[in-house]
Amino acid sequence: IDFYRKGLADPTVNGTQSFNSDTYYQIDGSNPPSGTAVDSIFTQAPGQVFRSTSGAISGRVAMNDDLSLYSGNAVFGGASPGGPGGTAGNYRYNGPTEINGTPFRKLDPDGRWEENIIGHKATVPLERFSVFAKAHYDLTDNVTAFAQVTSAESNLRQTWQWSPAAGGWGQDIPHGDDVYAPSLAADGISTLPTYQTNGPIGLDCAPTGGCSNSEAFPVSPELGVLLDSRSNPNAPWNLNFFFDYPLWGLSDPRLIDSETKTNQYNFGFEGKLDAIDGTWDITASHGTSTTILNLKGYGGLQRHRNLITSANYGKGFFREANTFSASNFSGGVAQCTSGLPVFRDHSDVSQDCLDTFLVDLQNNSEMRQNFVQANVQGRVMDLPAGEMRFAGGYEWRRNTYFYVFDTLTTQNSYLDLSMGTFPADNVEGRLSVEEVYGELFIPILSGLKGIEHLNLELGYRYSDYNLQGGVDTYKALADWAITDELRFRGGYQLATRAPNIAELYQAQAQSWGGDVGDPCGLNALTPYSANSSVNGNAA
Repeated sequence: IDFYRKGLADPTVNGTQSFNSDTYYQIDGSNPPSGTAVDSIFTQAPGQVFRSTSGAISGRVAMNDDLSLYSGNAVFGGASPGGPGGTAGNYRYNGPTEINGTPFRKLDPDGRWEENIIGHKATVPLERFSVFAKAHYDLTDNVTAFAQVTSAESNLRQTWQWSPAAGGWGQDIPHGDDVYAPSLAADGISTLPTYQTNGPIGLDCAPTGGCSNSEAFPVSPELGVLLDSRSNPNAPWNLNFFFDYPLWGLSDPRLIDSETKTNQYNFGFEGKLDAIDGTWDITASHGTSTTILNLKGYGGLQRHRNLITSANYGKGFFREANTFSASNFSGGVAQCTSGLPVFRDHSDVSQDCLDTFLVDLQNNSEMRQNFVQANVQGRVMDLPAGEMRFAGGYEWRRNTYFYVFDTLTTQNSYLDLSMGTFPADNVEGRLSVEEVYGELFIPILSGLKGIEHLNLELGYRYSDYNLQGGVDTYKALADWAITDELRFRGGYQLATRAPNIAELYQAQAQSWGGDVGDPCGLNALTPYSANSSVNGNAA
């Protein structure tokens, strides 16, 4: 434990969370706050904080627990603005560096506030149960029946970082003096009672004229200074938020519970062939491997956006589904008493608000294999150098596979998707093959001076795949032993690997990452790649 804590506290070791989970405002470069407003708050480095190398105002403005603003929060290993290597550094952070004695945040050598989440991408705990049974029964002196059963089950919990309502999963919040249209009554003059003093939304708008956007979505004093200083103060601002509610025991952390079950059933017959000093066997097998992934602590993107972009960040929120029907036939209901705690302690949230947008997901997969195999081996004839022996057989094999994603994470889920995942299509496929094979061992010479033995080994396999057709595989190997201590071996082999189910049936999926790609690829975009259009030194 001490070793683990030292690693978490070590400033030269990256934080175990990809992002600092404090709420932040992403500055819009086309409508940034004024330099005067920024410098009035960040008085330690006037003219520097939230300036790019060209002097333009940009970056992520993070928020302390007391709602004061700070700079230098790390997101995916980078800060905007950066630290000593950047143009400004970190200023005004006053939040915790430990939680219950465990390192929580630390300042790395580049001036970024990195964050740890205990158990990040750790597997805790692992439970495994397995059963094995095998039986033989002699039918005759030369024929035996056998059966074998193997069953294994494992349960694994993998904990992840908080679900992010940030970046591409973030949201724009209204601001400024324009009227917030939903606050007006049908006459276009009166303010709806729910938006007035003592209303369920928790606002204090005037009886007439409705609420302004800034009244409907109040912000902290320092953030208000920045937003109001923009050239267009009535433009929305970009809010980035994280679901760190598990810190207060209010919900599950983002985690994956994996349940895997594997079963294998083999039965068959085997026996001796005394006439050729050989053996034979016939085996039939059926096996399945099933995996169920239960994903918890995730958020529905549109559910969360509908909630947090409702007045006062969802306080007093109430929605019924299927508004097409006057009775909301077969429609669900969502409500949020407290609203989301954007500008207050994140523990101050009612359970009905969390139930509105937190979702549990489930992915299921199964691999199924059936095969029948028959083998025989024995003596062909006696040669001066020893016995010539053979082995041969036949096999039929079929693999079937499916992977079904939760509906909320599929490519065609266009009304909503889960935050922290990327859409993918379901996978289903089948592959079968019939094979015949044989090997021949031929002793050429033995017992001669300089030739302890000289053997030749020949092999051939023909595979007939249902999709690829016929494939030949063969080998010819020589083994020359000069003495017991000195031997030369060599040969020629040709093997062709047919694509597996994953390669044949892999469905489309979205992902996210940097423009790195394969450095050796001719279409890579990095300046050190083999692409001559971006790297003048490429061969």
